[in-house]
Amino acid sequence: MYKLSLALYKNFIIFNIIFFSFIANANASGLFADTAQSTCTTPNCQAAIIDKAVILSEQAVSGVASTTPWTGQFFSSGNECIRIEVLETSPANRDLTMHFVGPDLSVWTDDDSGAGLFPRIEANTLVPGRYTVVVGLFAPTVFNNNTRFKLSYGRYPSGNPNCNEPTASTLDQLPDSARGVNKTKSNSNQSPVSE
Repeated sequence: MYKLSLALYKNFIIFNIIFFSFIANANASGLFADTAQSTCTTPNCQAAIIDKAVILSEQAVSGVASTTPWTGQFFSSGNECIRIEVLETSPANRDLTMHFVGPDLSVWTDDDSGAGLFPRIEANTLVPGRYTVVVGLFAPTVFNNNTRFKLSYGRYPSGNPNCNEPTASTLDQLPDSARGVNKTKSNSNQSPVSE
């Protein structure tokens, strides 16, 4: 049951990220960002800063809040630390959430690891390619207006202090068998068996 529910949760998150990426308004999405890898060690040092990103709030229908999340794609060469952090919002102190999806469909999710109500993801990537980033309101209400925010995106070597508190990916949380890892156990009374 645990394996199934975690796998379903992962598929739900991936579907929503892909779905909202396709329907997102062009003013709120479509950013492709690249930055060079840096060996500096202070938080967010030499990171690219994406300013004036917008989460659009749409006309509420039947009292239901509707927003278009911001989406972008950031590059990783694989086997490196990627640090993405919301630095500020306007209006101030909006509660945001962030998802980071790799080409191998690994997913990192964060809500409040950054300052206050801001998300921060410290991802140790394994696969080279473009990673999709989705930033949205944690709990949209009919009273929300458009939310502007500033985001940092930095690439660092594996083991860099910018990933001292790595965000767990969904692949990290799945059992080895669900990730396609086949371990063999040896028992002195039996021949090796597969888990």
